[in-house]
Amino acid sequence: MSKNLNTKPHKDIPRAEDINRDTLIADIKKKVKDAEKNGNFRTFTTTGKAIDFPVIEIERGRLLYNLTNDRTLISCEEYEKENKCKDFFAPKNFWNAASQQAYHKIIYDYIPSEMADVLAVTKNQRDEIFITSEGIVANGNTRLACMREFATNQVSDQFKIIKCCVIDEQDSNDWDWIRRLVDSMDNQESFSAVYPWYGRARRFEKNCIAKGLINITSPHDAGGPKLQDIKKISDSMAYKTPALAIEAFGMLELARAFVKEDLLSGKFSKLTDLNKLGPKAGRQAFETFYRGDKKVKTELIAKEKLRQTVFGAMATEANKKKGEHYATSNLHLLIQKLYSDDNIKAVVKKYGSTKKAPNKFTKSSNQTKPKKASNKKSVHKWTEKKSVAKILGDIGPDLNAATDLATTKAGAKIERRYDTTIERLSKQIKDARIEQLKDDSNLDGTKDKVEKLIKELNQHLVRIDAIVDSQSN
Repeated sequence: MSKNLNTKPHKDIPRAEDINRDTLIADIKKKVKDAEKNGNFRTFTTTGKAIDFPVIEIERGRLLYNLTNDRTLISCEEYEKENKCKDFFAPKNFWNAASQQAYHKIIYDYIPSEMADVLAVTKNQRDEIFITSEGIVANGNTRLACMREFATNQVSDQFKIIKCCVIDEQDSNDWDWIRRLVDSMDNQESFSAVYPWYGRARRFEKNCIAKGLINITSPHDAGGPKLQDIKKISDSMAYKTPALAIEAFGMLELARAFVKEDLLSGKFSKLTDLNKLGPKAGRQAFETFYRGDKKVKTELIAKEKLRQTVFGAMATEANKKKGEHYATSNLHLLIQKLYSDDNIKAVVKKYGSTKKAPNKFTKSSNQTKPKKASNKKSVHKWTEKKSVAKILGDIGPDLNAATDLATTKAGAKIERRYDTTIERLSKQIKDARIEQLKDDSNLDGTKDKVEKLIKELNQHLVRIDAIVDSQSN
């Protein structure tokens, strides 16, 4: 957290006495008319259309947070669950002082130090905050929270009056349209505000649910939604492709399973705890995890065993354990080794094969129901879920085995590359002798170069003999 901010968020921001819906709407309406009269607009091209937004100035304390902001979506859901207050951050509570004040404490934790430091130095808002005609922030929750929490009056006073772009009244209650507007707009904040991947994935899920789409990660012929339906939602959220949106949801499902496992007694008890995996909340690790998990389609035992091993590696940060054979620079590299084709085969062989039956009827019988998968029990049991040492003891052998296979494969690649290099150089040298070594060639210094080459080749022979000897002992 930046030293320019208060060490703890205020408990009463925004103040209840500052929340007056009718007065705020009337004042914004008047200011919009003045802006239109004076030609005070900013034009943004979004979703292929140029839109003029009136620019007004309004007191900071009167603005209200968008309680359904994607960035804080998971944190708000966790708050509602912990405090047993369903829909506490729903749109119907935009004007509820208690909801606004609780949200301020949540969004405070999302203020990046860079944002606070830049604003404190420049004392310049730079870009307008987008608000609805009712004074609800559409884009700029984090900046507004930052401006409300500067530690010194000297800085704080510079942001008592906020410049805002106002969304037209007819669109101000259409939050689906507002989200599309914000998602398709260039990043006007110019700051790297924290936006956890799992929050965006949760919004994608909610949008799918609202459209009645289920089995999001399944293809259409296996009970999943039509690709064009997914594409409409993914495009509106500015995902590059529907596949990336589906992948993000798949990562979210794995993250939920990881949290549910509850390793290390609450260290990862909710989704926001994923932030403990690093500044990007383990995004790269979960991308590798999801892509690897997809490869194990029918082998249920192997699928479960590999998942449990990854869960343990994540919880204990196994890749950082110095001196261990499986230690790597990044968690995703360790997960990548676990999901290599060779290691998947090894896991199936070691723990047995239980295949998931395809959801199809057989043609050669009178069977009227799909085949059932085996009921064989899980092969994985934690010795002690609260202990790092015990968890590592449970997963260590499989991490080492995956590392050995990766090392062997890497060695094989090096061997093939060496052989290819020798063959290529041998051909080039032979071709040079036949095609370029002529009776009238100028050979000044050439003999010395050839002798150096022979010395280097002799070194190769010495090294090859040493390796062969060591392998035979």
